[in-house]
Amino acid sequence: MFSLAVRMNVVFAALPMGAQDERAVREDGARPAPAAATPPRDDEIAALIRALADPVFAKRTDATRRLCAIGMPALAALREASKRDHFEVARRAQRIVAVWEQVWFAGVDIELSLSHTSIAWNEPVDLRLTFTNRSNYPARLPFHQDAGAKGAIDGDAAQVGAMLDVADWLTVLGPDGRSVDLHVDDISLDANVAAAVDERVDQVSTSVLEPGGAFSMTVSAFNRGWSRYRLLDAGAYAVGFEFEPAWEDEVLAAAHVGRVVARGVVLTVKRGAPEDVSRHGIEVSLTLDARGDRLMASLTNHTDVPMVINTHFGRAVPFAQGNWVCTVGDVVREVAVSAGENLSWRDFSGERWARVLPGERLKLAEIDIKELRAAAAQMADAFADESWEAYFRYANVCTRDWQLRQGKDVLDNPSAPEALRRPLPRGVLGGRHSSGAVLISPGQ
Repeated sequence: MFSLAVRMNVVFAALPMGAQDERAVREDGARPAPAAATPPRDDEIAALIRALADPVFAKRTDATRRLCAIGMPALAALREASKRDHFEVARRAQRIVAVWEQVWFAGVDIELSLSHTSIAWNEPVDLRLTFTNRSNYPARLPFHQDAGAKGAIDGDAAQVGAMLDVADWLTVLGPDGRSVDLHVDDISLDANVAAAVDERVDQVSTSVLEPGGAFSMTVSAFNRGWSRYRLLDAGAYAVGFEFEPAWEDEVLAAAHVGRVVARGVVLTVKRGAPEDVSRHGIEVSLTLDARGDRLMASLTNHTDVPMVINTHFGRAVPFAQGNWVCTVGDVVREVAVSAGENLSWRDFSGERWARVLPGERLKLAEIDIKELRAAAAQMADAFADESWEAYFRYANVCTRDWQLRQGKDVLDNPSAPEALRRPLPRGVLGGRHSSGAVLISPGQ
């Protein structure tokens, strides 16, 4: 199943310097620290702006860095300075203003909370983020302030949208201290979900949080939704939020200027996922077992979400194809599993979808070994007496993605079976899957 995790990063403009300026920095060797965190006085800001025109390059650079570190409290004065006739002052002031007008969360206090703090691995939990502007200046946010408010009522598209609005800055550490990656299910399965992702790819939405203002957004099913952090193992997970501008200036970067860190939360998973739920992205496994005089083909769902299997077998789409593949030397023959002869697509029934929970196994097909040997022997004498191998192959093309690609030929076709004229289930397994081989001896 294709997964996609999409988000846009804001890249902050560096404060460019000419080659001559860069040589001066290296020759001077000084790396002055940014201004202290205490609120600056107006006269201090005015002095720093005057220093932008200092004949000594190191002092101009130091003033630039300190004004960057001051940030929002200096913006009004910097905007005025950007209009001055003095080229050096105006140029540097313009660049500082341009950078800080793209810095998110300046002066904002961010608090995280969870709808539950102790869960089983497959119990959904909502993550709530509260943003409060503690400063005296408007703060910029990289999303609309109503984006996460509708998550509970607008379904999957709102859940994905709210998650992607904040995912760049969320951090989730597992019980082993390692980062947990964000997983997003195939967005093509739902037009509204795809639109929510495309909207954020095409444009970063922004809003302003006024001084003293606050708002909250909720990412529903933070661990179980369409976009989710898969918390599969038992133990404590640390959920945090951290933003830091991507300064190209090494001094500003080292001082973490503009960094905002939320008060994090801890979520305890008291019961982890079964061992058959893969921690490494394995989707399914197909196994073939010899039990007495019979062969049984089974499929195990290794994902962390329910999977739907097309068990209506036939020769062509929309039916699934199941084949007992018999091999001896270079001879290969296939015996098809079929629900009946001469099936047409009008015989396709939605009742043959099988829902398989995470870690569960589904029997796909079963056959008597003597029956399989006889069928294979009719196609090639080599299977009559010798030892040979058999494996099972399953293939299905009838998925929601296939249905959407067919468009009106299926969805709006009155001659199509009813099961295909409505949206197919989400999470249908597609593709080709094969089991390992089983040796069939002459005595079987």
